[in-house]
Amino acid sequence: IGSSTSEKMTVNLATDMTALNTAIGATSGTYTTPGTPGTELTATANATIDLLSTALASIGTVRSALGASANRLEHVYNNLSNISTNSKAATGRIMDVDFASESSKMTTNQMLLQAGTAMLKQSNSMSSMVMSLLQ
Repeated sequence: IGSSTSEKMTVNLATDMTALNTAIGATSGTYTTPGTPGTELTATANATIDLLSTALASIGTVRSALGASANRLEHVYNNLSNISTNSKAATGRIMDVDFASESSKMTTNQMLLQAGTAMLKQSNSMSSMVMSLLQ
């Protein structure tokens, strides 16, 4: 999970799901028809409430594990999107900078070429002027 293909994320809910399955199984296995009103009914209701509470806690554990994984994946997605956007912007800036730099170099080289050509032309005319003076 990240900018490299070797980075991986493993979500293992086996333990949490086993605990949830056990808690739900215990809840459904202990249901009995109501007995006579009184302490027996109260004890059965309290035991069922405790089992339901355990099952709800197990559900909360599974949900929190899934939520943490989802948050991590969302963070990685946002980070990779940001990297992609910044890389594209940087590539554009580099290309713009290179174009401007190369244009400047070309202009400089053209000016040097023109100056060199003018100097050659003048040196050729100087030799003919010296020859005409010597005659």
